[in-house]
Amino acid sequence: MEKSIYGIALLCLFFFATSCKVQSPLEKQGVKFIEGSDLFYEVTAQGMKYNFDININGFTNTYVSFDWNLADSKNGTVFVHEEAMLESFALKNYFQGGYKALKDRTSVWVSKKLFKEIKSGKTLSIDLDNNEVVEMKMKGTETYSFGDQGGGVPFNVPVIVVGNDDDSRTIWIMDDPNNRLIVMMDIAFRIDLLNVKQ
Repeated sequence: MEKSIYGIALLCLFFFATSCKVQSPLEKQGVKFIEGSDLFYEVTAQGMKYNFDININGFTNTYVSFDWNLADSKNGTVFVHEEAMLESFALKNYFQGGYKALKDRTSVWVSKKLFKEIKSGKTLSIDLDNNEVVEMKMKGTETYSFGDQGGGVPFNVPVIVVGNDDDSRTIWIMDDPNNRLIVMMDIAFRIDLLNVKQ
């Protein structure tokens, strides 16, 4: 009798544990990336500032699709395929407009493998696009504050900071293995996440 009660208790504990989904840092603050979610970035390049807005078409562990608009002058759609989301060490950072399907590089997010290996302390050769490959490693962690979740309270998310030796190329990535969003990047230009909206 005691064994059966113990077994039932373990079974109940197992089902409870498997039904509890781990929330991302943004989900804990009421933001979940779903179809229709918007990300608002600011780009600084050659002394000029531009809006870079993203509308998510689809977001899963295996692909990302989004429409983008740059300074109301250029726009397009990006679809990042599963192989890129899982394995790529290359980024698409320069946009020409129109539709772009990415199978060998990611954009706005980094791949699962890049995230995992950089967090393990490895130095990686990361292709930043435009024929620029840079040796980068994790430099530390920070909290990135942005936007307004209501009442003037910003969103606060943990990030990992990835950079090269002289910090002339730095990327801030949300510290979430399921949502490896680039929130800030300072390379040949700078991009900062300003707000999110569902």
